[in-house]
Amino acid sequence: MFGKLSDEEQVDGIIIRSEEVLNVEKGQKIQKIKENNEKVSKNEIVAKVSTQNEQDIMKRIEEVNKKIEEALSENQINVNSAQNITINEKIERVLAHVSDTNFQSKIEEYDKEIKNSLYEKAKISGELTKEGSKLKNLIKEKENLEATLNSNTKNVISTSAGNISYIVDGYEQKLKADNFEYLTEDILKSVDIKRGTVLSVSDNKAKIIKDFNTYIACIVKKDRLKDVKRGKTLELNINNEYEALSMVEYIKDIDN
Repeated sequence: MFGKLSDEEQVDGIIIRSEEVLNVEKGQKIQKIKENNEKVSKNEIVAKVSTQNEQDIMKRIEEVNKKIEEALSENQINVNSAQNITINEKIERVLAHVSDTNFQSKIEEYDKEIKNSLYEKAKISGELTKEGSKLKNLIKEKENLEATLNSNTKNVISTSAGNISYIVDGYEQKLKADNFEYLTEDILKSVDIKRGTVLSVSDNKAKIIKDFNTYIACIVKKDRLKDVKRGKTLELNINNEYEALSMVEYIKDIDN
């Protein structure tokens, strides 16, 4: 019967990856366009931030939308015009698609199409009839609100290709993976994240994980490293849950 002998060392390690924090001003809440850990390209819009109270403006736009719908249903203006018939048919097709899907993103897309169609219908009715003056005023109000919303909204652009993450621990700028010469015992000991801590998804921070190479920096007693050289393969057991093969990338004598 054959067995396996192993020499183990238990240490705390700090995970280091090639990451870049995206520029979001302090206090701004981001509207996520990409899901956490979703793959993104360089220069892609991954989120939006508003400089003013976006929710208030959007609520006012919704209120105006309802008023437009009410004005259309009350007056039934030009219901038989060729343009309105075409728009009505489009709305019916979109509604049929809504009943056939369970995907929230698709439902939101169809909802936007319906609202845009009603908006076009209101514009036609407002231009063609005397009764449409109320609609024209509502349309103008909506356009002004949307212009305000757009002027107060900025895009968050990915600076690199990789995976978007909204879990930011604050050490992304301090712990870099491009080289490890900067690492010292003081730097590693200054990382104030307790073992087993699960960080939550942030509402106002985002970063790009550039690749899947993951490094673990740790402090090990010198006498335990006699047979360990750069390039050697080691077996890792992380939190007694995950096992993986790893390669020694860098060794630094911190006594010097």
